[in-house]
Amino acid sequence: MLSEIYGDFESTYPQILELAVTPAMVDAAEELKALYDFLKASGEGEHINLDFSIVNDMSYYNGIIFRGFINGIPDGVLSGGRYDRLLSKMGK
Repeated sequence: MLSEIYGDFESTYPQILELAVTPAMVDAAEELKALYDFLKASGEGEHINLDFSIVNDMSYYNGIIFRGFINGIPDGVLSGGRYDRLLSKMGK
């Protein structure tokens, strides 16, 4: 189950690929891999974990949602995501 996937990118990504059964899911997985490859090339790959149990109630996000954490702080210190259709949802 997708919501049970958590861990470093290298060990969790194969699990995501197994669950990608539609072209849209494969595209999303490939986008996630491209983002990880960019972060890894910049030296930040070991700091990336995937956690698909995170649920966000902001329906305007339509892609990757992220949260940033710092050791010793029990809650996220930043969050954000992709929201390409936000303006159209607001009638703009």
